[in-house]
Amino acid sequence: MTVDNNKNRKSILPKQNRYLPIILWLFPLLLLNLGWYVFSYIDNRWDENKWEEQSKQDAELLSASSDFEYCVGKITSRFLDELKSGVETYPEIYQKEKLRDYIFKRYNDKFEAPFPEHNLFVFQISAQKNKSELIFSNNSNVVGRTALAKAFEYLVRVNMLDSSYSESAKNSGAKMTNSFLGGESDPSVMALSQKGKVSYSLYQYKPHYFIWDYIKNEKYGNIYGYFLLIE
Repeated sequence: MTVDNNKNRKSILPKQNRYLPIILWLFPLLLLNLGWYVFSYIDNRWDENKWEEQSKQDAELLSASSDFEYCVGKITSRFLDELKSGVETYPEIYQKEKLRDYIFKRYNDKFEAPFPEHNLFVFQISAQKNKSELIFSNNSNVVGRTALAKAFEYLVRVNMLDSSYSESAKNSGAKMTNSFLGGESDPSVMALSQKGKVSYSLYQYKPHYFIWDYIKNEKYGNIYGYFLLIE
């Protein structure tokens, strides 16, 4: 018995043709899904790479900031030690000029290039006059010398919990300090917790790193210290 192959082929073709429209209809959907998957994968990888890069930059910035604060802290700590030695060498009020010359030499040693652009102010609070004054600055054109001196006195006396510091003088000093800091920090917080630490200020409407510290000559009762502002 022989089989008619042409007849079998004809019987199969119609069945195959029935599925062709379905396949043609599904094919664009499959391509669309595949394209969406590829696009989503690329988009996710882009976001992951972007966040990885951002995290890396943040880590580098934090590391650089930490290194910067450490270096500044080290330099200012040494400067304060030098200032203490100078005060012990020239303790009397009438020796102010000699002390100023001494500070100038130590300043050039500690803050020479490549130290960034900055302003350094050195103050004295006389135990005899009970008054703060600016005795040295690397900037010859200092604006608001009295205000700076009062801001320094405020930080020192609040830090020392000086009971002799009158309420009116404290309020006036707080206003001077707040103006000097650009309203960025609470003056009392700056006085009580930021001595010798790097913080921030809007000095003359520009953002600066700010660090302050002081020492006291126990023999004569005079207080000496500094403001350092770094752009």
